[in-house]
Amino acid sequence: MKICSKKICSKCATSQPLTNFCKGSRFSDGLQPWCKPCMKIAAREYYYRHQERVKERARIYSKENREICSERRQVWAEKNRDKARATDRARYQRDKEKRLNLIKEWAKKNPEKRKQYCKKWDSENKDNKRVHCRQRQARQRNAVPGWADINAIKKIYAEARRLEVETGERHDVDHIVPLKSKLVCGLHCEANLRVTTMFENRSKNNRYWPDMPEREAA
Repeated sequence: MKICSKKICSKCATSQPLTNFCKGSRFSDGLQPWCKPCMKIAAREYYYRHQERVKERARIYSKENREICSERRQVWAEKNRDKARATDRARYQRDKEKRLNLIKEWAKKNPEKRKQYCKKWDSENKDNKRVHCRQRQARQRNAVPGWADINAIKKIYAEARRLEVETGERHDVDHIVPLKSKLVCGLHCEANLRVTTMFENRSKNNRYWPDMPEREAA
């Protein structure tokens, strides 16, 4: 008995290898009548016609099967690292303000958890923290202009310490215009320093400063 290695797609009417067809237990040969390319086109067309219905169905399934969905995402991300990183970057840029606001609200509602998280990160990343501190110190030394008022700078750092003791919340001295970014390098002087909470300083990082170019802010 000769076993057929090909099948005709009922959609595009072309003869293709059996590997080009998905499994279909409802059909006599155990395969879908349409080939994979035709199925993909049909699925895309269905999605564009019923986007809200498809998204709602996906949200319900994801909510009811969180562990399964999480495992699938991890497996996909490991196999497609470049795509996963690009997707994460695009999603972050699209929802940056919303995410930062959510993180800020969570930090205000959970101050103890935030402190524990920061302590845990510091203890697990001591080498990275030291490297970061040394690089920052080097940038500060190179960014101090001759006319900078060192006493005024010391007072700003003293104010940060005072607020930290008074409020019990970690405060940092923030460079308004960052010392290092893609488009600008600020100075380490009294006019470019301000006291902020550690959370606000780390959330800002070097992604924002006054009068920054629009293409950097996007």
